[in-house]
Amino acid sequence: MASPILRGKIPQAPTLHPELRRRLTIAAIFLAVLAFSALTGLLLAQQNGLLLTGLMYAGIMGLVGFFLLSENVGWGVLGIVLTAGFSPLTLPTGTASRIPDSMIVTILVAGVWILRMLVVNRRFSLARSPTNLPILIWCAVVIISLFWSMSFRDPQVIIWDSFPFVQMASAVLMVALPAAYLLVANQVRKEWQLQVMALLMVVLGIISVGLYFLHSQIHFFNRLGLTYMWSAGISLALGLFDKRLWLWVRALLIGHAAAWVVWGFFMNISWVAGWLPGLFCMGLLVLMRSRKLVLLAIPIVVVAILLNLSYFQERFTDENNESGITRLAAWRVNWRVTGEHVLFGTGPGGYAAYYMTYFPHEAMATHNNYLDILAQTGVIGLGVMLWLFASIFWHGFLLYRRLRGRGDLIEAMANVALAGAAACALIMGFGDWLLPFAYTQTIAGFDYAVFNWIFMGTIVAIDNMVPPEPEAAHV
Repeated sequence: MASPILRGKIPQAPTLHPELRRRLTIAAIFLAVLAFSALTGLLLAQQNGLLLTGLMYAGIMGLVGFFLLSENVGWGVLGIVLTAGFSPLTLPTGTASRIPDSMIVTILVAGVWILRMLVVNRRFSLARSPTNLPILIWCAVVIISLFWSMSFRDPQVIIWDSFPFVQMASAVLMVALPAAYLLVANQVRKEWQLQVMALLMVVLGIISVGLYFLHSQIHFFNRLGLTYMWSAGISLALGLFDKRLWLWVRALLIGHAAAWVVWGFFMNISWVAGWLPGLFCMGLLVLMRSRKLVLLAIPIVVVAILLNLSYFQERFTDENNESGITRLAAWRVNWRVTGEHVLFGTGPGGYAAYYMTYFPHEAMATHNNYLDILAQTGVIGLGVMLWLFASIFWHGFLLYRRLRGRGDLIEAMANVALAGAAACALIMGFGDWLLPFAYTQTIAGFDYAVFNWIFMGTIVAIDNMVPPEPEAAHV
């Protein structure tokens, strides 16, 4: 009998059984996570001289590995929230910036998720959302701008030894933050996951505002960036929209949000970038709940301002002198660089080298994410980011209208995601809270910036979690 080859048939190579392939993939992931956790734990212990700290870090990473082994990548999302809010552990980089454990967990979980799609499912698929395309293009633009900046850097620009590493780390951060958004959008599929995320943020907010009022110097808990906005916003949203909660619980949640208003508007009024996003987010939530509540709140705010008018005038004057004028000067300096690199910018963290080469005595941080994005990724990157936020707003607004009147946690979380996204877009003009710049917030800024991307991602998660009800058939 002729062989298959002689009959014109090419024998197929033996393939692994799908179940065996899945188990081998899980085993490989688990071993990789354990090895990585042990390596980073030892590195942390060696750099800090604290074996216990290294063991704690290795334990956290091993715990994440266990969750991944359980075949529920959604647990990894909760791990990101937990490490960002309650774990101050960081890895040294040899520079002034340190890598927070939440960033490492995000990269690990995202890598596992992509590996599962490509190896186990054999297809790359994302939950349906208008934000998918701009996020993927954004990631591509960041990578292009990195290599573009290296290839077309001005020959006279002086770079220091750590600069290439900082550029690459900045690029990883600028991709990892949107990756956290995609993780939430695709891996949060149950209401209990939203409940745990909300609970963690409320607990974090209560602890943080308590430490502020007690003037405590404890820095174990994350109180930076817009962390308070999400903590207070989630509390207010649950208090206003979740009718399933007991009245006393809703009252306590609203009281928690009010405490943050007092902290920001009355105790730190001179720090506009600090209190403005939270107040704006909570104002939008009140407007979503009832226009009558807004009308009731306006005279209360006006009376509070009039009673403290001299104090507010003094603080706003100080803020304008110290920040307002200097920001305008910083923006003019930045354009002297950006104007020469309009297409793809100077690359992630790239304009710092131009500053130190051409005008080191005039170099100032822009404290403006829009300008930072333009300077680092050019008009293409800025255009893609604006497209992304427009898609988030549109998706969030449609979800807000569809869920209106549910009176549960789902509606509350959808509303705070939309209000928080609007506040993020606003505060991007006053600081780099969304995409921390390497030489201001440093890479460690990922710890608080990730909350913005996580909770904006809940818009997609909730939309897929609660599909639209089918329209009634016409009789």
